[in-house]
Amino acid sequence: MCALQADARARSAIRSETRSKRFAEFETFVTRYPNSTLMPEVKTHLRESRDRLSESEFLVGRFYYRDQLVSRRGTASQRKC
Repeated sequence: MCALQADARARSAIRSETRSKRFAEFETFVTRYPNSTLMPEVKTHLRESRDRLSESEFLVGRFYYRDQLVSRRGTASQRKC
């Protein structure tokens, strides 16, 4: 299972195309082989992949939210001058 090997190497929350592909591979495995003996392990990895992707999206959103706040503060301070 390529996805399992690649999943073991990637534990950070930084989103990448590889992680998205890995998530898709796990989903494909679940649909193609619903009675596999590997299903408990695959479902665990699928959940972990989903959590990492969610965390990544949250971090990106938080970055842009904070960036927007900083931009507004900078604009407000410029107006006072």
